[in-house]
Amino acid sequence: MRRQHLVGRAARHPVPEATIWRGRSLRNRIPTPALLTDMETAIDRALATDRTADITTTGRRSGLPGTVEIWFHNVDGSFSITGTPGTRDWYANLIADPVFTVSLKESVRADLDARAVAITDPEQRLRALETITGRLGAVERLEDWLAAAPLVRVDLTQQISPSQTRPAASTG
Repeated sequence: MRRQHLVGRAARHPVPEATIWRGRSLRNRIPTPALLTDMETAIDRALATDRTADITTTGRRSGLPGTVEIWFHNVDGSFSITGTPGTRDWYANLIADPVFTVSLKESVRADLDARAVAITDPEQRLRALETITGRLGAVERLEDWLAAAPLVRVDLTQQISPSQTRPAASTG
């Protein structure tokens, strides 16, 4: 729980940090947990339908954060990241330190803490990469992808909170 410089009821009854606030003025903020549920629903929908996100990893040599735009894939309800065959710095960074941040940026904007799990089992790689290459129209290169494409499953490691969310940019 954190205390903010608020007046009235809000000052006497602090709320958990994971509460979304409604109101324009800093003085009359009223917690609205229902908005949090709406954001969780929007994030679930984005993970199921969107494709592009930023990931921020910790450099394996430098120890500094690095961000790269990447496509992610929902394969049978599991959130995966891959790339065309070849070496990738983001993959090497995730192998060295699997804790990272996924920043959704299409239908919703949200920063989510995550953990990467390398998919090395041949059967699991085949199932995931068959689906992914099929969606991308690259089935004829499946053997190349199986041999050399980086592939990780992404496990989200926290509940969604407003400090990790921001409104989606309008394209208007």
